[in-house]
Amino acid sequence: MDRLNSLVIRVSKGEVLEKVVMEGSPELIVKEVITSSLPKWDPRKSDLLVSKYDLGSENGVRVYVISFKGEWRGNNYIESEVLAVMPYTGDDAYVAEVIDSLREYTKTG
Repeated sequence: MDRLNSLVIRVSKGEVLEKVVMEGSPELIVKEVITSSLPKWDPRKSDLLVSKYDLGSENGVRVYVISFKGEWRGNNYIESEVLAVMPYTGDDAYVAEVIDSLREYTKTG
């Protein structure tokens, strides 16, 4: 039986800073990533947000996005750095699609 692995992606201001494959399900790894990101979070400057997105109706891939560096600009919340946790399936095209979305999402920060 194959072990379930997760991919952790760190994106800041449109740039991929890190991609790491970790052993364990995304539901377990996201908790580890949240804990390890706490020292990077400044509660005086930004909110700590964890969101989950179900992407793709066919494959039902759940991606967890952790935001710890963001700020309000008018009515918009701009997130400059995020961490994403998703199942690692080896589907490079799908990973590239998620990374492109994260890069675009954090560019304005």
